Amino acid sequence: VSQSRYGSQVSTEPQADGQFIHSEKMLLIDSDRRIRGIFDGTNNREVDDLMGAIRLLKKEYENKDIASAVQNRKLSK
Repeated sequence: VSQSRYGSQVSTEPQADGQFIHSEKMLLIDSDRRIRGIFDGTNNREVDDLMGAIRLLKKEYENKDIASAVQNRKLSK
């Protein structure tokens, strides 16, 4: 899926030691399947940026849930 949809490469054939070949890139993909960022997993600063992007995305989802709950409450009155 990652290669065909997002251009990221992962080998589907396991190596003799049970490991697999993959890119150092980490993609953050939201629930709408949009790429929110591409990060180098071997770079500490980029991993920190990824963690920040995850926290931001989590807040966006929480705010969306709150807004949806408020809207549903208004509609039920």
